[in-house]
Amino acid sequence: MLQDETVMERDENGNPTKIHGYTCGESCVSYTPPDGWKVVSCVYAPVGSHGCCQFCVVIELVLAKEGGGDSTPQNVPITFIVHDESGVELADVGVYINGELIGETG
Repeated sequence: MLQDETVMERDENGNPTKIHGYTCGESCVSYTPPDGWKVVSCVYAPVGSHGCCQFCVVIELVLAKEGGGDSTPQNVPITFIVHDESGVELADVGVYINGELIGETG
């Protein structure tokens, strides 16, 4: 489901109920969780990290098992973190998807 996935919580039968992981080429705005899961948090990870292509957008997600799977990222806060080539976090950077400003870093 996700890259670098880890199980954070399990139910009494040992089934995952909360997971943490990363996905490539998605945004917090466009990501749709699998059926039966909802997005609990979404943060932009450094571009190209976690096995993604060098210039790919990467998001860090926490998903919780719940009915329906119809929760969308618009229901959770989105944090933007942008780094330069040396890994230094940048402030006051506009974040765009398809030419539309969707947020700014602090």
